[in-house]
Amino acid sequence: MGNAYISDVKKASRKHLSDMILKYYRKPKTRRNLSVLFLPSVEAYDYYEIFEPLGISPDNIIGFEIDKTAYKKNQAKKHPFKTVLRNVADFLEEEDERFDIISLDFKGMLTRDMVYLIKTIIGKPRLYPRGILHTNFFGRREPKSVKEWYDAPFQTFQGRKEWLAKFDLTASSKIEYNASDALSKRRDYGITNLIKDIAEVGISNVDLIEPFKEFCRLSNRPDAIDDKLQWGKIVEIIHSEFKKMSPTHDSFLQKIAILGFLIARHQKGYYPVEIDSFYYLNETRSGMYSDIFYFNQYPQLFNKQNFPMDLVMKKLSNGGIHLIDNVHSLPVLESNRQFNKCLRYAKVALNKLKVLDEIVPREFIGSAVKKRIKKDQAIELLLDGVTIPEILEEYTGLSVGQLSAYKAHVTMGTYKKKK
Repeated sequence: MGNAYISDVKKASRKHLSDMILKYYRKPKTRRNLSVLFLPSVEAYDYYEIFEPLGISPDNIIGFEIDKTAYKKNQAKKHPFKTVLRNVADFLEEEDERFDIISLDFKGMLTRDMVYLIKTIIGKPRLYPRGILHTNFFGRREPKSVKEWYDAPFQTFQGRKEWLAKFDLTASSKIEYNASDALSKRRDYGITNLIKDIAEVGISNVDLIEPFKEFCRLSNRPDAIDDKLQWGKIVEIIHSEFKKMSPTHDSFLQKIAILGFLIARHQKGYYPVEIDSFYYLNETRSGMYSDIFYFNQYPQLFNKQNFPMDLVMKKLSNGGIHLIDNVHSLPVLESNRQFNKCLRYAKVALNKLKVLDEIVPREFIGSAVKKRIKKDQAIELLLDGVTIPEILEEYTGLSVGQLSAYKAHVTMGTYKKKK
């Protein structure tokens, strides 16, 4: 199993995470103080190839191991960071701690438990307002429910049409997107989109969805009216509609800027500033799907005190008044002065809020699958001075005993190098 963690493709995967950290935490002093939660395995390659070279203090790093044998081996290595024998999901659920970086490099598939774990990280929350979340899952044998989640972005006609176009598939029937041979492409997009949606939802208030649907009906956006509507999509639509508005447009549509601000402020979601999605084949030919998110909750926008907005939020959260109840009135606001002040603040906030809606195709970064080697090839390598461990590191198909026998014959001169 050790080879899986030191393969070139695994090193390339670690470099992706290292590059993301370096991009958003440029100053050495800032990196030193970053807090990190990760799954170290026995050898803790992530620590020695990512966190230590970046100068992150081991005092701020905690690792989790659930297997007792692996934990004992880890402790015997005397790594400089703290490792705990505990289920990481239990820790994140029960302990009130936050981290700058959470790296969940699992050796399993995406399941309901893993989705719940991600929801815990976002909803509690366990990330700081600006932070990095890294996930890695097997791309195989997912439960039916997870495959349905992969399909969620493509359930509407428009969503299916856009997805088929993105992957150059033929929309010959309404269920074409669900074909089994397209599972890998649905997985490519679906894993990233699922985590992105969970993050943007935050701790959403479902009471706000009805006034939002009313807005969609009145503003000619029937495509947004869907029982499976995600909060990330709500903010995305609000943002796009707001961009179309004239600064002097004094009508019902102005209310959407305020509603958008209130939804975003209340849900406390994590908005992905950047997503790095890639996959590789591990040593057993299984696809490993990695996503690295740099999130921002924009606390500087939503935590700033603003009296009219606070008044609206208080009344709205008490359930007494809906922001949108008809085209002509805005009963929450008691004067045009308050309305205009809220509108100005909401416009500034929404203009600064970056909603990353485009998810680029997942990048293939390589394979850890070993090539099969035959006897003649092995003998040629041994004649060239390549050692048995080096051959076993790169190839499969021959045992240590077989290679040792060939090596003995090479030493005796039985085999000669081909000209």
